[in-house]
Amino acid sequence: ILLALHVAGGICKLHDVEGAKQWYQQSAAIFQRTMDILRLVVDGSLNEGVTYGSYTSRAITQFAFLLNRRSKTAEFVQHPWFEKHFDFLKYTILPGYRETVGIADSSPTWFYGPESQLHFLDRFVLNTGEANW
Repeated sequence: ILLALHVAGGICKLHDVEGAKQWYQQSAAIFQRTMDILRLVVDGSLNEGVTYGSYTSRAITQFAFLLNRRSKTAEFVQHPWFEKHFDFLKYTILPGYRETVGIADSSPTWFYGPESQLHFLDRFVLNTGEANW
């Protein structure tokens, strides 16, 4: 829904549809609420664990990238959860970088990633090169 709202705002803006700006603003406000909740997660983890959490972290990092590109500010990527999420990815990988720590009924791999998440974190948050495995 969030991505659809954002994309629809972009398409409508191209055609000078009234209200397109509000759609962008609404999508940013909804995303900001998500990040406000994640501010409470001080270790950068997700409640779904490594495998299923890769769905969520991919969506969060990709949407933050879109908002950052659209707004041309760093307000959407300068967040403590993003900084700690790299640690979560890093410390749940088994030696050799091929498998993750599988908890409960999860798979020993990511469902999505970690390439897009790591690229986003390295390029826009960390800027250290550490996330380029």
